[in-house]
Amino acid sequence: MVRITRATRKKLGEILMEADLLTPEQVARVIKEQKETGELFGDILLRLGLVSEQDIALALVTQFRLPFIFLRNVDVDPDLHGIFPEAVLRKYQFVPFDRIGNILLVASAGVFNSDVLEELEGVSGCTLSVYIATISEIKSTIDEHFRDETSFSEMGELLGLGGL
Repeated sequence: MVRITRATRKKLGEILMEADLLTPEQVARVIKEQKETGELFGDILLRLGLVSEQDIALALVTQFRLPFIFLRNVDVDPDLHGIFPEAVLRKYQFVPFDRIGNILLVASAGVFNSDVLEELEGVSGCTLSVYIATISEIKSTIDEHFRDETSFSEMGELLGLGGL
């Protein structure tokens, strides 16, 4: 199984401050709101319009040393359309776009925790190679290539993760 580890101990907010995209006051505001709402840090940043999707994606590239990909420049392999239900792709904000032997290339708007990564690799029977993309490109790629009728209950049974 592939492990995704931080390339730096810096948090997303610190990376964005170093890039002069956020102020310490903005980071403090987002952290406060995150504690109150439970939303993801990046989702709050986007909702408040403090940074762009690409700013967040590039900060994740820095934080985890994962490659960035523009999905609009990729031909998604149609043979990958049935590997994961649409609901799983939307919940975890990722899309598979190519397979090289036993390696499945996926674009993600975030980073998977080890439990989810292990489950996805188990379901696909492949080792995942993760690329970072923007959430809007993930959503539009799902809309274009991965529409299905799988329900959330079927998704939960598929992955066996209690948190779904």
